[in-house]
Amino acid sequence: RLAQLVDGLSGEAVHPYHYHLLRKQVATRKSLAVGSAIPDVVLPSKQQLGKVCASYAGKYLLLTIGASWCEQCQRVGNHIDSLVAQNPSVAHFNVNIDDDRRLWDAPVVQQLAIDHIPYIIVIGPDGRILSRDPRYWELHKLLPQAQQ
Repeated sequence: RLAQLVDGLSGEAVHPYHYHLLRKQVATRKSLAVGSAIPDVVLPSKQQLGKVCASYAGKYLLLTIGASWCEQCQRVGNHIDSLVAQNPSVAHFNVNIDDDRRLWDAPVVQQLAIDHIPYIIVIGPDGRILSRDPRYWELHKLLPQAQQ
């Protein structure tokens, strides 16, 4: 829907610089759509996201983006850690934007189109995005049930 709105802008309705930023945001979000492969971006820890995801191949990966000062991020992290403890087919990897002094201007934030924290991306065993920004209390609906 956002793409349609941006495409409908013309003339003096929008400054060319802002139009360019909107188009870039739309393109980024399309490339990160559900079903897309997770891009191989450099994380603040200097790790490659693609390598991180590959190390969890065959598992559901809950990628969280947060900050140490964010209380809600801590709550989400604790909830996810309890899900992981109950289900061996699920893993958790946290990207802490505190690790990059640029914080909101950090490349990983821009490349993954993160606009708030905590932010969760659910990645399937095949490395494709299953969900972007689900509510943490609904994660169990996206994941397989643990084998008893």
